[in-house]
Amino acid sequence: MSRDGASKPYHYSDYGRARHSVRATLASSLANLRESCLTGDGARGVAHPTFKPQLIWKVTVANCIKLQMNIDDIKVLARRIPRLALAKNLGASFLASGITNHNYRVDADGESFVLRVPGENTGLLGIDRRHEAHNHRVAAAAGVAPEVVGLIEPEGCLVTRFIGGRNIPSERLRVPEMIRRVVKALRPIHTGPAFRGVFCPFRTFERYLAMARERKSPLPDNPTEIEKLKCEIERALYVQSPLAPRPIHADLLTGNFIADGESIIILDWEYSGMGDIFFDLAKFSAHHQFGDDGERCLLQACFGGVRERDVARLRLMRIMSELREAMWGVVQVRLSTLDFDFVGYAKQFFERMMRQATDQQYPNWLKSAAGVG
Repeated sequence: MSRDGASKPYHYSDYGRARHSVRATLASSLANLRESCLTGDGARGVAHPTFKPQLIWKVTVANCIKLQMNIDDIKVLARRIPRLALAKNLGASFLASGITNHNYRVDADGESFVLRVPGENTGLLGIDRRHEAHNHRVAAAAGVAPEVVGLIEPEGCLVTRFIGGRNIPSERLRVPEMIRRVVKALRPIHTGPAFRGVFCPFRTFERYLAMARERKSPLPDNPTEIEKLKCEIERALYVQSPLAPRPIHADLLTGNFIADGESIIILDWEYSGMGDIFFDLAKFSAHHQFGDDGERCLLQACFGGVRERDVARLRLMRIMSELREAMWGVVQVRLSTLDFDFVGYAKQFFERMMRQATDQQYPNWLKSAAGVG
């Protein structure tokens, strides 16, 4: 199962020593991190007394603008899609950028589409554009995602139908009615045809950590203890109950939800694959800062009831969601050329992860998730 030893026999009677050591170190690291800044003086972070985002890796706006393609180039790209090749009237305009890709609106003979230009080095983040296009088509067939019009290769530009809905504010996504609507939208994905590719937060962490060390990206001062935490959570989740992978989205951020009438449309299936549906639930609840009531509403909507073991699994996977997001920011420091404070982004999610990992209930979550006690 795990390359780091998670598949080895693990006796929960031995829990205490490892658990208390990891939690004590993480608590100390959290205190240090609150007063420090992640910097890039070598493979490991060096603490600074104040956080100065203006001093950390940020490319200039001029460099960022260079990444935005000329509109004429976008039109040429669009015409490589058979459906758009013979359009009599074709126009394009810059639509929006996230912190990974650039998006353009393409209008052709009365129809509107979105052409997304991927950022540099996104393959190193674990994104397979062919897998994404396939999984997006599966989601579209289920009525959960925009129609896929085509994939432009080798550039990896995905063209989808433009959805004229509205973004859903983060606070709105915490309302019970909206939580239930999101679960309803996810259900045909979680119970539907298999996706291509695999998403595992544990393997993603390992890959990102190796990449960060190789490229001397900024890391907190306790990566070894964080590795131990990751192993501890993986053992609790899967040693007694091996994972039965299901299709998941794996990146349920606020900007990836659009309300289209009574339907909720989910965008950006870049990280989708076969995985643990608890990661989807954890990502959704962690990113939108659900409290106890929100978590229970989510589990009730998903499973028809709230079991304490499911609560524990959700909270452990929330830690992994925050850790994965933090490590994504760490590797983006070196990979991305966008004008974005990736160091500050990573620091935010490391802090959130550590707060949960040092919660007094953490040992009980491990035992409950593992079916112990």
